[in-house]
Amino acid sequence: MVFVKFKPDYIKMMAKSSSSSRINKKLVSAFARALRTIRDEKELTQEQVAFGAKLHPTYIAFLEGRKRQPSVDTIFKIAKGLDIKPSEFIKRIELYYFKKN
Repeated sequence: MVFVKFKPDYIKMMAKSSSSSRINKKLVSAFARALRTIRDEKELTQEQVAFGAKLHPTYIAFLEGRKRQPSVDTIFKIAKGLDIKPSEFIKRIELYYFKKN
């Protein structure tokens, strides 16, 4: 067995690169707002979107509640669940992301 000794600076760097530090709160908020708005416009429940996206309803709730940051794969799945093109979904997210409010 080989042991590797890490320098303290490397350990600090690895701790900073944890997934929680990679969350873009503004983007997560824009995504959540776009998801909720489109879902409401289409009069869909979180369960209906989840079923169409083949995701768990709790995950949809976490996304709308700004507790998770979606992957690109998830964005495509949710677009399918909302019955829109992924590009339309991204445009709506952009609208909220770049909004001055």
